[in-house]
Amino acid sequence: MEMRMILVAIIAIHGIGHALGPLVTFGIIRSEGFSSTSWLLGDRFQLGAGVQRGLSLLWIVALVGFAAAAYALWSGFGWWRVLSWASVALSVALFATWWNAFPGNVPMQANLGNVAIVAGLMLLRSL
Repeated sequence: MEMRMILVAIIAIHGIGHALGPLVTFGIIRSEGFSSTSWLLGDRFQLGAGVQRGLSLLWIVALVGFAAAAYALWSGFGWWRVLSWASVALSVALFATWWNAFPGNVPMQANLGNVAIVAGLMLLRSL
């Protein structure tokens, strides 16, 4: 029971952290190291207005996915696992593609959250 509540908290807090994505893509939060170019996709894919809207939508989808997964785990619904895996996959894909667009070590910290969720998924297989 305690491990389940700890995982609920990790999933919920990590999900809330995805609010940073839209804040960065719309330039509300900036840092000196901010880049509008994806390190993975290079100059072919600039962080323009249309891409910003699409990325913001994906960050919000991840946020909602993590929030729903935390609620489902809290409530004992079995679908929390699938939603957690899908949200982690989306989160990793977004951070991997736009790693250098975030201030400081935010991507590394966020992916540590993803690792913690995956570890929780592996440890709590019986839930």
